[in-house]
Amino acid sequence: MSFVRKTRKLVTRVRVIILILALVFALMAIHPKADTEGVAIRNIIKDSSAYEGGLEGPKASDTPTSREVIKSLNNIPIKNVKEYYDFTKDLAMNDTVQVKTDKGFYKLTVHGTNDTVEDLGITVYPVPKTNIRKGLDLEGGTRVLLQPAEKVTQEDMDSLLDGMKQRLNIFGLTDIVVRATKDLSGNQYILVEIAGANEDEVKSLLANQGKFEAKIGNHTAFVGGKDIVYVCRSADCSGIDPSAGCGAGEDDQWFCRFRFSISLTPEAAQKHADITREIPLATGEGVPQNQYLETPLDLLLDDETVDTLQIGADLKGRAVTEISISGSGAGINRETAVEDALKNMKQLQTVLVTGSLPVKLNIVKTDEISPTLGKEFIEN
Repeated sequence: MSFVRKTRKLVTRVRVIILILALVFALMAIHPKADTEGVAIRNIIKDSSAYEGGLEGPKASDTPTSREVIKSLNNIPIKNVKEYYDFTKDLAMNDTVQVKTDKGFYKLTVHGTNDTVEDLGITVYPVPKTNIRKGLDLEGGTRVLLQPAEKVTQEDMDSLLDGMKQRLNIFGLTDIVVRATKDLSGNQYILVEIAGANEDEVKSLLANQGKFEAKIGNHTAFVGGKDIVYVCRSADCSGIDPSAGCGAGEDDQWFCRFRFSISLTPEAAQKHADITREIPLATGEGVPQNQYLETPLDLLLDDETVDTLQIGADLKGRAVTEISISGSGAGINRETAVEDALKNMKQLQTVLVTGSLPVKLNIVKTDEISPTLGKEFIEN
């Protein structure tokens, strides 16, 4: 009985209770997974067979054990990465592949031409056993080598590295390494390594300089970064535009519009007022009378038009600091269109927060890094 009393007294001590709770919460966070047969989806290439079939790649913020797992192809069980690639290497153009995952069924049609057969557009890796994020060497991820389009000073290089880190962090990526390097000839490069990252997202964030301009005719009203003091990223003032929503087009493609609000500096707001003061109201057949100005507001990202917005007549000559930005996304169904719209919104918000990079970057090489030490790390 003395042993029972001692044990009961021990487990009722505050420190012991805290230790037990800590161990329980740690186990819940790590979330060890018993069923690890199959292959986890690391990335879905846009416009590939998998993308058109409705498969979605994981977001950078998703926990490792929550990622979708392929269990079989054409009812043939897939237990590991080797079996997946052994199956897909013999596919021919227009072959149909039924994909079963732990979240659903998908029917894919293999793309290609008479000379070339594309793969399914799925990057896979062994199913994670826990939620421990192990870094690039342990978990795998993306490595990108970039080269500035022009030679930059050390000061500009430091600013460039800081801007890239800020852009990737704001977008939500973690476990990031960004550093400058040179080859034997003295050419400047930047090496970026991101554990568990989606290659398409990384390339789109880094390959674009991110020069954002809002133009009214030939006049620049405001630019990303210095003219913008606040970008809304919360649900109450950003997301899918409730007044436009989503809809199907003539070619069975779905389209969704997003919107979010920004705040301009007083100087940028005054510039907007000065430009619009001399613009007449829109007139003519089919044009709502006295509702909009004749010249719209064009939103450009890296000199490509992202969207065109009508300027309300009530904004003519007014120094307005609150502006609503909008854009769109597309997909094969409503779900993929919503995801594409929100991804485009997130990238645009990131650029508006961080401003443009000091110089354009060219992608020299991208690598998908496979995990090398993860299994031994988990066992230890």
